[in-house]
Amino acid sequence: MAIRSAGERGTDTVVAARTPAAPPAAGAPLRARGDRIGVALLVGAAAAVLTVLRLVVAGPGLDRVWAEDGFVFLWDARRYGLESFGYTYAGYAHTVPRAFGLIGAQIPLEHFAVYAVLATALAAGALAAVVFVAARRVTGSWAWALLPALSLALAPAFRGSAGSLANLQWLLLVAAFWLVIDTSGRRWLPAAVTVLAGLTTPLTVFLLPVAWVAHRAGVLRSPAVRGLLAGLAVQVALIAFGGASADNPASRTPQLPGNLFDIALTAAAGPNVAAFELGRFGVLDVSMLMGAVFAGALLLAVYEARTHRTLAIGAVLTGALLYSAISIMSGQPTTRYAAVTGMFLISALALAGPSIPTVLGRVALAALAVNVVLAFPASDFRMSGPSWTDEVTDYRDSCEATGRGAPIALSPEGWGEIDPSCS
Repeated sequence: MAIRSAGERGTDTVVAARTPAAPPAAGAPLRARGDRIGVALLVGAAAAVLTVLRLVVAGPGLDRVWAEDGFVFLWDARRYGLESFGYTYAGYAHTVPRAFGLIGAQIPLEHFAVYAVLATALAAGALAAVVFVAARRVTGSWAWALLPALSLALAPAFRGSAGSLANLQWLLLVAAFWLVIDTSGRRWLPAAVTVLAGLTTPLTVFLLPVAWVAHRAGVLRSPAVRGLLAGLAVQVALIAFGGASADNPASRTPQLPGNLFDIALTAAAGPNVAAFELGRFGVLDVSMLMGAVFAGALLLAVYEARTHRTLAIGAVLTGALLYSAISIMSGQPTTRYAAVTGMFLISALALAGPSIPTVLGRVALAALAVNVVLAFPASDFRMSGPSWTDEVTDYRDSCEATGRGAPIALSPEGWGEIDPSCS
């Protein structure tokens, strides 16, 4: 609408009328919130399905039980029941995997392999939805928020250990990272997730520096940070005063994984899956080449970022610290441990992405996409080991014939067995 001036001095000026903006339609905020929740649920469902598919397309992934899933989380639950939450394995509590192990102990033994994969997938989906919502709030971009959310299912380095309860701690670390840097002030959900993360792994202590960067003096007012500290406090108490699982791993000599670029390269490349002979030129490892392109593009993207640069640097350094700490604790810097670092590198790209040159973002995403596709099927290592169904059948037959159950071997090949008594 416009009004004509009174015509003084013969002018013909037109002045825009200051009409008030139309109020939002009734129920619009609720519809917007519903849309956000709907998208988050779709992202979570996609992550859950992709987690299962990585195993199914590779072979009998639903008929293999990962070592710790069997001889720690399942068997401790069968031996100790609720008391298993008071036991540590490899020096610390694994509360969330133990909770799933306790539930799995209530179902028929022959169904545990399928249950463990589906439980892992559902947990990955729930955490992916949480990461997507938090990343959307931090970055302001739906598209870039998809990266860290789907990385919980698609990280290339997960190829060797996909779909295992033991690796839920890595997913919890990524979820906790996004929640502690989210300054929106959300309360109960961030606190609940970070409490579980702290209860599951003491490695969440490495998230505290980036939490301080995000909140500065108000860091202790963040519900997510408070939840993390509460979980860590209980974790420390369990480490100090809890019992040790009967199946603790043997002690190993600590090893460091190398420099920052080596760590980024290992995390981005995943297992070597696409190597080609080039005659006198040697071997072209496509996954390693794409990993190098991604790592280089990421480091340049962090440098070029105009927003969230400090948080992106924090994500890169946190991922490197985690891989170094895990390598020292376990005694060897293996590729499957680099999965958590890979997810943190992807988170760093998501933080930098909205403010970097388009070409640079496309290069990083293209290299990452190639490795995601190459490493999508779970590895032969993950598929190795005997059929869980056959092992349980032999165990039951042995119980009926001799009164003593045959040992139940686990996956990967040679990674231990359960020696249960007949019940």
